[in-house]
Amino acid sequence: MKKISLNLFVLFFTLVLLWSCGSPSTTTSVRDEIQEEIIEEEGLPEDNSPLDSVKYRRVSEQIHGHWMAKETLEAVEKTGSLYKNRELKTKYYGFILDKGNLMNTDPYLNGFTRTVGGITVKLKYNRQKNHYESRPNAIENIIVKPVDEKNIELFFVNSNKTEHYQLTKEHFEQNRLLLTVGKYKDKRTGKAVEFKENGQVSGLGKLTYHEVAIDFTEGPFFDALYLDSSGKLRDKVVYHFKKEGKDMKLFEVRGKGQKQTYGDLLYDLEKL
Repeated sequence: MKKISLNLFVLFFTLVLLWSCGSPSTTTSVRDEIQEEIIEEEGLPEDNSPLDSVKYRRVSEQIHGHWMAKETLEAVEKTGSLYKNRELKTKYYGFILDKGNLMNTDPYLNGFTRTVGGITVKLKYNRQKNHYESRPNAIENIIVKPVDEKNIELFFVNSNKTEHYQLTKEHFEQNRLLLTVGKYKDKRTGKAVEFKENGQVSGLGKLTYHEVAIDFTEGPFFDALYLDSSGKLRDKVVYHFKKEGKDMKLFEVRGKGQKQTYGDLLYDLEKL
């Protein structure tokens, strides 16, 4: 009787031991599956190991910044005109990728055209391929491919198309750099005129701030500068500008909206 009781005790103890060893494994497996689902949904790296943490942080830092369509930038620089290059040949005029956002739980690409901003494409980090790509529910099916420190590619999966973008300043600032920034002398009066990267202007009387027009939907239907004395452009003055090499001519603009026309030459600026 004692022998039978002892055997029953050993059997019971063995079953308890096996159950206790197996239970955490099962719990861990379920927990891992839930964690994987959370990671997939929130766009976090699929593996939180130290190696992958370093890798995805490095990619996030590499693609951080303000990016503009390379083809458009080159065309504007060559022609000295935004109006002549108003039709985009790329999906976006540009987009912003922020490393802080990319390493957060809800990473996204913030795209914009000449007329529309805030085009949000939700992203996730692909651990196996070490890049960011759109999530299944995103408005675009894209892959973000860093090329080097100043160039990036967007691959549009559905259309099998690759677009090239270049690291730039903020887009209004970048357009000023391409078209207006510099020191000039008015050929007719000898007066000094300067356009700065931050938009400040000197030598044009009360007009002390400028931006380059990028939206031509409702006019003007030519290259234009918006100028005022406050930097808010609420009561802006419009000048038509024409680039001649590095030099620039500024013309008076009459009318409003689609009826705007340009007339008299106001400044004939030679770049110094």
